[in-house]
Amino acid sequence: MKLAGVFVKWSRYINPTDRRDDTYGTCIFGDYVAVVGEVGYNFPDLNVGRPYVALLRRSDGRVVKEIIGNRLGDSITALSIDGKLYTVGYTYVGVSYKYIYVYDANLNTLKEVSGRESSEYYSLTYDGRALYVGGSIRKDLDGDGDPEKVWLVEKRDLNTLGLVESREIYFGSWREGWMNDIGVESSTGRIWTVGYHDNHSLIVVLGRDLEILKVIVYPEDSEGCLGPLYGVTFDGSNIRLRLRRQGCRQV
Repeated sequence: MKLAGVFVKWSRYINPTDRRDDTYGTCIFGDYVAVVGEVGYNFPDLNVGRPYVALLRRSDGRVVKEIIGNRLGDSITALSIDGKLYTVGYTYVGVSYKYIYVYDANLNTLKEVSGRESSEYYSLTYDGRALYVGGSIRKDLDGDGDPEKVWLVEKRDLNTLGLVESREIYFGSWREGWMNDIGVESSTGRIWTVGYHDNHSLIVVLGRDLEILKVIVYPEDSEGCLGPLYGVTFDGSNIRLRLRRQGCRQV
């Protein structure tokens, strides 16, 4: 099969359970493709599944190892660093907690860290020095007793996963926000976060110590508004940033 000049070498369908199973993220992990998601999702009886991680052989896509978490929750995204697999998501035990798991090449759990209540993780990146995690946390901004979801960025030690810095991001008449992706511009070390707030496309650029360097907001009725932004990446020269919403846009 050939798509726009790209050959599809293999494709693989994975069906871990007899219920709904979803894939949320992939990354290259040595000789494997790591796949993370949520399986056993039984809507509407129980609106949650269990975390899932699988290793597919890069040469042919064969599943060589897979694990399903014992607790309710999911795995949202994964990142390979120095022969270890880092995943983020949430686990549900009465209340929802964000977490980071670190696995070896056999998917043995090397380390696990959970975060504050009412917070979630969606993405993570690495700048060669520290781990940066993007997500959200609920915060009552207007004092009405109904907390709003604001952006959350954490800087963590790669080896211990200990928290180094934390930054909550919100401003103005913020009502609801969702950070979908976080990435490092390697030529400058700047941390780019993308998503939305209150139907506005939103980009926030931070320094290594999580100081806010730049905020780019596109209101819903503006020419630049793309709706929620779902991903961020950089080209080979680390000059252009691409944002995507059912496609890509260069800025």
